[in-house]
Amino acid sequence: MTIRFVAIALLLTLSSLLKSQTVLFMHTACPEEVTEKLHYLRAEFGKNKSYPIEEELQILAALSFYPELKETKIEFRDGLIKTSLQARPDWYSLFKSRKNRKYLILTNHDVCNPVAPCNSDFDSQVGFYAHELGHIVDYETMSKRELISCGVQYLLSSEYKKALEQKTDLIAIQHGAGYLKYHASCFVFYRSEADPAYLERKKRLYFSPEEILKLTNQHFESANESESESLFAFPFLK
Repeated sequence: MTIRFVAIALLLTLSSLLKSQTVLFMHTACPEEVTEKLHYLRAEFGKNKSYPIEEELQILAALSFYPELKETKIEFRDGLIKTSLQARPDWYSLFKSRKNRKYLILTNHDVCNPVAPCNSDFDSQVGFYAHELGHIVDYETMSKRELISCGVQYLLSSEYKKALEQKTDLIAIQHGAGYLKYHASCFVFYRSEADPAYLERKKRLYFSPEEILKLTNQHFESANESESESLFAFPFLK
């Protein structure tokens, strides 16, 4: 009787989990589908952007979630960083008007680094870029003084860093990129074989994959999207 009770409880729990994740896991697309839209993506989201041609598809796919960044100057380039990616202003451009501000997204291309995006799948790579672009959306609301203050506090305060990174995750989710951010988070926490100390720091500062999953489902449920509108991860495939 006890075994039967446990089995029923497990089935009910699994059913509940699957039901809660239905919205999320409907959002998927293969790179080939995205490739078919490459000319459109270049024309629509490639203005004022420079990036390695081998990462063009992932970067443009991530940019498609952020139409407000169409005119923003962003350079994607290799960076000697310990983490996966990093978004920051080009400090020289801070002396220009906000309209002429430029941003950098640095990417770790070291194949020996377990959290380098090049070691992950397509969806995870788009999710990494979607998160960094969320930072730029946030930076665009800041004055020069606020940007400098943000950089200083990010370096000195773990609490500030946690608040900023979680805010950025929420920006990505609110722009519809939660599914891709979830993939990127799962890669780091469950598939990357990253150093345990590194993962502990990530756990303290970022939402867990499960939290991103829950927040993403809540976003789509509150948006009242119909099933037909929720079939794809990328807005240009709807």
